[in-house]
Amino acid sequence: MQYATVDKLRAAPAPKLNGTCPACGNPMIAKCGGKVVWHWAHAGRVHCDPWWENETEWHRAWKSCFPTEQREIIKFDSEGEKHIADVQTPSGMVIEFQNSPISIEELRSREQFYRDMLWIVNAKRFSRQFTLMSPVPDPNSELGRDIVFSHGQKPIELLKPGPLAGLRFWLRSENIGHTGMVEIHGSDEFADAILKSYNGHHLFHWKNPHYAWLNATAPVFLDFGDESLWHLQTYHEEYNVKAIRRILKTELVAEHGGCIEAIQSHMGETPIHPQVDPDQIRQIWLG
Repeated sequence: MQYATVDKLRAAPAPKLNGTCPACGNPMIAKCGGKVVWHWAHAGRVHCDPWWENETEWHRAWKSCFPTEQREIIKFDSEGEKHIADVQTPSGMVIEFQNSPISIEELRSREQFYRDMLWIVNAKRFSRQFTLMSPVPDPNSELGRDIVFSHGQKPIELLKPGPLAGLRFWLRSENIGHTGMVEIHGSDEFADAILKSYNGHHLFHWKNPHYAWLNATAPVFLDFGDESLWHLQTYHEEYNVKAIRRILKTELVAEHGGCIEAIQSHMGETPIHPQVDPDQIRQIWLG
């Protein structure tokens, strides 16, 4: 944990400092070694919150984007169950930063407990299994409402060796009633129309996906390590087609009362292309 109670005040860890856990009141020891993030640990080595995961530099960097008084907030439900939220914003929104894999059962429990919440997931660990595919229209645009993508598409390595892979789809307007055979189109064929209504959405291929995140009810944002977050979304509810939409980290941090300068100091490079500008996407996509 980042904070313990010392002399009735919230305190960060420091060498040889002792405190108590603000959630359970048990003794805590400041861990201030040279190889770990400085943190507080329960003296008995067992954390009082079973949902808590070991804090990494990634956790600490995200928490530092929000005021101290919004971090590590103890939450109770109507039956007295308590857990420690990573961040709670002034509006009451809980933000959980998840580095390690999570079971669907735990995800469901946490979403039910916190209710108004969102997830930010460290996606670096599975970045090589994640392929960003071609841009797709804003789902609320005229083309977005007309277009129907096939479920579970994979990158076409031989036809599209670049960083953005092509897609196949059919149009509702060409198949009134959706009966019989449909005419299949490729995304390259509709490139100009797609880019005209592009608003950051892409389909993707995720090899060996973490199904918990695909089935979350709270918003899930994937952090691949640069200035962007990628919001997991359902693109076609009736066909169970998923998409991701790029936003800037600064947008989310500012929206929830955090410090933009703090997030800007923690940006790195990303293994998938982050650009949202249609002209840059066109150059990468079509060459």
